[in-house]
Amino acid sequence: MPSSVELCFLDMAFAAPEPNPRLVRIHVFGVPGFRRTSGQTVISPNVQRFLKDFITDRLFRHSQFSCGSSFDAINLWLYDSTLPPEARNYGMPVIAEVALTLTSEISMSRLKAVNVFSTGLPTDDDWQTAVRGLFGPLFVEFINMPNVPLYFIKFPILDGGTRPKSEIDLYPNSPKSLLFDSILVETLMAD
Repeated sequence: MPSSVELCFLDMAFAAPEPNPRLVRIHVFGVPGFRRTSGQTVISPNVQRFLKDFITDRLFRHSQFSCGSSFDAINLWLYDSTLPPEARNYGMPVIAEVALTLTSEISMSRLKAVNVFSTGLPTDDDWQTAVRGLFGPLFVEFINMPNVPLYFIKFPILDGGTRPKSEIDLYPNSPKSLLFDSILVETLMAD
């Protein structure tokens, strides 16, 4: 990244690519980008492609097969669960209670948890089934990730993290950690 820019976290909206979608819109917050000295903010094409390939396109596709969902839009906040809220460089909603937490049962997944809440929608069994069906498959997507943009990679020199030497690396071209390990999701009805 050139020295004339500053790292910042932005948001980006995605619309469903299919006609008559069940899930109409996904809005992603905490997206790494940069601010030029002119004040213009930019999200690189590599970051946009990463979000589409690993998150939004998969959610749009999975939503076509989910039954009984009472929501047609979602907001996602990408975040590092090891950081306190005040250490994040972007705002996240403060919620009284998460309605559903999905945790990864795959130890090699870089995505550890998806915490879901709803605004104005009942969080009944149908909602929970739809949420599990939509977000559960994401954990598998975060195992082998060879083309992750540098903006998303969390380098050990920055966080002081180390890896045991005895660990076998099944995916050597995949980053060991990302700037986020969790996703906060709000389900709602599109405007």
